[in-house]
Amino acid sequence: MSEKGDWENIIVIGHLGKDPIIKYTKNEKAIASCSVAVYAGKDNPPMWFLVDAWEETAIDFQATCKKGDNVRICGHIGYNSWEKDGEKKSNYKIVANSFELLKATPKLDDDLPF
Repeated sequence: MSEKGDWENIIVIGHLGKDPIIKYTKNEKAIASCSVAVYAGKDNPPMWFLVDAWEETAIDFQATCKKGDNVRICGHIGYNSWEKDGEKKSNYKIVANSFELLKATPKLDDDLPF
């Protein structure tokens, strides 16, 4: 994740779209990655956010949370760019500083994507 383009703080509350998956960098730093669906009402589609948590937060996040859990994630927006097969690509992710597992909330309908 590049520091260039990082923004200030963001807080999202939503449901995890998949279990957090831990990977390790070459320097053996843990990174947990997942996606979070945030809803703006029953008639609106969810907004999906990619989330990365690092080191101790990553290990706690992976151990505590699973697909479908209602969570609050606090962090900042990070910008990532790379080149693949000669094509430049980029994305934005929430880089989580902290998270909180929230109490379950009633489902809005049966068609939720998690």
